[in-house]
Amino acid sequence: FMQPGRINPSRFSSESMLRVLWYVIHCALEDPVIQELGLVVLCSTRGCSLSNLDRKLFSRTIALEARCLPVRYRAFHVCSPPLVLLPFVKFMFGKRNRIRVKTHYGSEEQVLKALSSFGLPRC
Repeated sequence: FMQPGRINPSRFSSESMLRVLWYVIHCALEDPVIQELGLVVLCSTRGCSLSNLDRKLFSRTIALEARCLPVRYRAFHVCSPPLVLLPFVKFMFGKRNRIRVKTHYGSEEQVLKALSSFGLPRC
């Protein structure tokens, strides 16, 4: 689960964020079910805008995941992405993962209902 709108770049460096991502993915890859079926990423973009998006961190994250980590992605669920960012986000994921990006719009209740149709229960 990620919330890019809540990342404070003055508090944490891009390198620190990449180290956290590296650790979290490695922990997830220890699970044999994730190795077999793939990882599902859930991202809530509420409060995210072009001004608080760290483009360098985003591109380094995509490069790290695409070239360095042996992870199979099942799906990327992006909730309420700003429409201006959506083409950019899909492009950055690359051809192979672009088809795995699912977007969900609407109220919080509508988004939760849409996620439940993919087998992601309400927490």
